[in-house]
Amino acid sequence: MRFSLSHGIVDARTWRMESEMRAHIELFDPHIVLGKSTPSSLIGSFAYQPGLNLGLSASTSFGIGIHWTPDAFEPQLLVLQQNNLIVVGFESEIVALDKASLSNHFTSQFTTYFRAMFFLDNLGILALEEIGASLISLNGQVLWSVTKDIVTDVRLATDRKLHLFFMDSPSLIVDVATGHIEQERLPHIGSSQ
Repeated sequence: MRFSLSHGIVDARTWRMESEMRAHIELFDPHIVLGKSTPSSLIGSFAYQPGLNLGLSASTSFGIGIHWTPDAFEPQLLVLQQNNLIVVGFESEIVALDKASLSNHFTSQFTTYFRAMFFLDNLGILALEEIGASLISLNGQVLWSVTKDIVTDVRLATDRKLHLFFMDSPSLIVDVATGHIEQERLPHIGSSQ
């Protein structure tokens, strides 16, 4: 599957064989493989090519192969063009790579499986894991982290308030800029008759 970004195209694929994945990502320079290969691991790749931006050289493309366990959520790629960073979330971590060389800029580990991530201007990377959320600066520092229970729903309001809803615990509203928990609410319980 291919995704068009304002600055290029991302090609995301799954593979049956590691040799197929490696042959594909080796078409790109630089390329790297993340995760551990096991008999049960799933195999995927992200490849990036700049769009029709004249003046961008072919060296701005890259290929990333990924191994992840069937229990984990699907990997996610975040291209931070202005910061020359590529961030990959998979298993229980996010890995930030230098865009030009794919060298490791930072790695951040989670307690449980990574779910999703979003870049928030002037704040950093909002990363969601199976039981909470964290804000991570672009140098890898965890600015705040909230973990509680299995997250069932997440909403980010326009005032940068993160609403976390949990399976068996009261929901939380977190100020994304500070990590301060502003309000805790009881879970919605249907009326009994």
